[in-house]
Amino acid sequence: MDEARWERVGTLFSRALALEPERRAGFLTEACGEDSEMRRELDSMLAAHDELDSGFLADLEAEAVVDLLQSPASGGVPERIGPWRVQAEIGRGGMGVVYEATRDDGQFEQKVALKLIKRGMDSDQILQRFLRERQILAGMDHPGIARLLDGGITPEGRPWFALEFIEGVPLTRYCEEQGLGIEQRLRLVSAVCEVVEYAHRNLVVHRDLKPSNILVDWSGRVRLLDFGIAKLLSDDGALDETRTSDGRLMTPGYGAPELVLGGPITTATDVYSLGVILYELLAGTTPHPVQSGEVTPQILALVDAEPPRLSALAAEADPSRKATALSGELDTIARKSIQGVPDRRYVSAAALRDDLERYLAGEPVLACPDSLTYRVGKLVRRHRASFVAATLVTLSLVIGLGTAVWQANVAAGERDLARQEARQTEEVKDFIIDLFRSTDPRELQGAELTAERLLDRGVERVRTSLDARPGLRLELLTAIAEAAKLIGDYENAEAVFQEALALEVGSEPRERLLVAAALNGLGENYVLRENDVEAIELHRRALAIRLEIAGVDTLETAQSYNNLGVALAGHRELPEAIEMYGHALRIQERVLGEADLETLNTLGNLGFAHRLQGDYAEAESLLRSAIDRMFRDGQDDHPSMVWFQSQLASVVRRLGEYREAERLLRRSLDLAREIWGESHPTTRDMRNNYAMIAHALGHDAEAVELMRKNLASNLEQFGKEHPYVPLNRGNLGGMLVELGQVEEAIAEFEIAEELHLRVSPPHYLVIADIKHARARIARGQPDHARRLVDRALAGERRRETPSRDRLLRILTEAGAVYSVLGRWQEATDQLEEALALHEELGTATHPLAGAAHFELAKIHLAQDRIAEAKEQLDRVEAIWSRALPEDHWRRAELLVIQGEHRARAGERRQGLDVVDRGIALLERQRGREHWRTRSAVLRREALVGDQS
Repeated sequence: MDEARWERVGTLFSRALALEPERRAGFLTEACGEDSEMRRELDSMLAAHDELDSGFLADLEAEAVVDLLQSPASGGVPERIGPWRVQAEIGRGGMGVVYEATRDDGQFEQKVALKLIKRGMDSDQILQRFLRERQILAGMDHPGIARLLDGGITPEGRPWFALEFIEGVPLTRYCEEQGLGIEQRLRLVSAVCEVVEYAHRNLVVHRDLKPSNILVDWSGRVRLLDFGIAKLLSDDGALDETRTSDGRLMTPGYGAPELVLGGPITTATDVYSLGVILYELLAGTTPHPVQSGEVTPQILALVDAEPPRLSALAAEADPSRKATALSGELDTIARKSIQGVPDRRYVSAAALRDDLERYLAGEPVLACPDSLTYRVGKLVRRHRASFVAATLVTLSLVIGLGTAVWQANVAAGERDLARQEARQTEEVKDFIIDLFRSTDPRELQGAELTAERLLDRGVERVRTSLDARPGLRLELLTAIAEAAKLIGDYENAEAVFQEALALEVGSEPRERLLVAAALNGLGENYVLRENDVEAIELHRRALAIRLEIAGVDTLETAQSYNNLGVALAGHRELPEAIEMYGHALRIQERVLGEADLETLNTLGNLGFAHRLQGDYAEAESLLRSAIDRMFRDGQDDHPSMVWFQSQLASVVRRLGEYREAERLLRRSLDLAREIWGESHPTTRDMRNNYAMIAHALGHDAEAVELMRKNLASNLEQFGKEHPYVPLNRGNLGGMLVELGQVEEAIAEFEIAEELHLRVSPPHYLVIADIKHARARIARGQPDHARRLVDRALAGERRRETPSRDRLLRILTEAGAVYSVLGRWQEATDQLEEALALHEELGTATHPLAGAAHFELAKIHLAQDRIAEAKEQLDRVEAIWSRALPEDHWRRAELLVIQGEHRARAGERRQGLDVVDRGIALLERQRGREHWRTRSAVLRREALVGDQS
């Protein structure tokens, strides 16, 4: 920027500051005219000024800025800066000098670290970066971050700010001086992660994490310093600070590759630096020390290279170190932290901290390769006694499968039959024991003895090693199929159940009860594979057998009632499902009591059915009751809690409580990982659910990462033709649209559509069509979007029992699409039907109801119905301010429309100012080129054109 132009900027900046905030936007619009670059420069300077609540920038007049940028450097260390007397220089960075200073105005005594912009820093870019650091620090309130205490500008026009003075030593020095062990060092790194995560939640990436910027004070608390090159996550990168090729804006050896190579700066950028610090603290050296010469070629070589092993570096740096203590899980954690490609690192500092805490607690580390051997080993080490007891209980249950009911009903005069039952039970026990004894290592040929391999061996032995009695074979095959189902191997489980049921058994009561057990198991397996129609038939057959032989008041009969209810609920035959659950509950509460797990599972299922029926209040009450009983009985880590919390999350989400849903789903996902590992279908379900709530809350980058992981897992396990795969693709597409990656999203939708039409239940295509329509709107193809919402609406209305949840989403999206097409009456009809349905369901304060009001407000504005628009916007404000985070893109879009309303209502300047605030927020949240931002800018231009 040349001198004359910058002087003009300074003059306009000074005049704008003198105006009331609501008048500034109008003044700048007229003053800048067509000069959009000057307007952006002034908006940036005003934002930096206004966003400091402390008012430290109030002294920074435009003339001082101009003086700063034009005046030559003059020497001398200042004796006094503002009310502070300089004691000594304690640090020097790229743009500022840091002094130790004390209060010198007689008011009170205080020591600070005072940062002053260096002389000769004569670019507006450096000034903006310095002011932005001050802005960032003003917004931070965390005990691990030095507090901003004061700020101002020197008579020479040099900005400064004062931070609390931290009495501490750098992290690495502290560890060495204190002689800390591995565990203590890990706890310090975990504490640093917690502070960095706070910064990330406040939309700040530090970008220069290194031991010298992390002090440990006298109490052992870590304190994070120097946000000089920090980057706001929502910044659009206009300063281009991240694209230097020589690494000036990073510390070589600690900075992530993308800082040099020009990639996007994300929370994973700080994760890389945290990983390097982890290496240095545990191995005594950084993983990739920078050699002399060009930085860029060295960084390029790291992107695809596999990071070095922590334990190997430790042994190499100091042979006396106990490198074996660092191998295994710590190796894996460290290497995941510093992957050259950001997507392969931990997604956040919180995720890295979580794994460190898991390691310290002896829990499974999520970064480790997931295997049965790994997880069982961790479980045994943590709960050795209870694990042995649980194994014995499980073995006894397998041995007694199918016999308990009959043996309970054996009369005293039927001793011969009792002896026969005892003999068969002994044979089953011998079979199980012999199966485990026969796992000869030579037969495995070095392969791992997995659960799947063991079950396959069991099936083969049933076929070849037992006598011809079908009843014994049926019992054992059913037990093996149940085990396969338990570990998520549903395909194998189905095959073994089918093999068991194909056996020709007798008509004796015991054999018939064994058949009922196999029918029940196969029915459960069908439900897990979403084949509810066949599951209903199987459970009806099993129930009929059990009612006839075992009677109405047995637990096996209650099990059949419950499982039939599950299948009926899956097929949306909800009144009958609720009736079945009622029968099951009455038996279980009488026989087992209210606190028994079987009783609670049925109670949870009843809550699920009420949720599907739209009885959200009843569903919430039932599910909370089940969860409360589990907590009271100390069973908060039981596998059933995964499902209970997930279902409650679904209910509260439908009631608009997104934050509560996020908390519940996070706990469900963590517990599922702990119990079953990353690859189990239940964990994938929980990951999918958590990704969807993250998406709803606007955390789309995190949601995309989780959904990509699910898609990869389902492709690997099921292949591309399984219904889960197009469902994942549709969910992923919806998230990519909100990230602005519209073309990739449409590609996912097109693949999903082709597969849905061939392999999926009809409602899967309905779900995908709703999201696909949004992508077509983003691409500027509203006619295509209309065809999609029309198909979705017709498809849902054709269903025998339409889902009111889906209908709400379709109607709201259809209203938005018709509004874009200018078909306002049709749009209004769809939106009003959606709002009437919200009232009926008791979800009038749901964010989706807010979306319907929002679309109606835009329609009213388009038709100059100003009062009606205001009424709708007030409702949106009430709903979204309660349910959505302040930084959600919907809140930014609301500002744009609220500003447009004010402008059309006669408050032109004030309205344009609000519109500009909304656009600025969208730019920070989504980027300048995002389709939502561009749409908002077009609305502003149309508004200015209409009123000119």
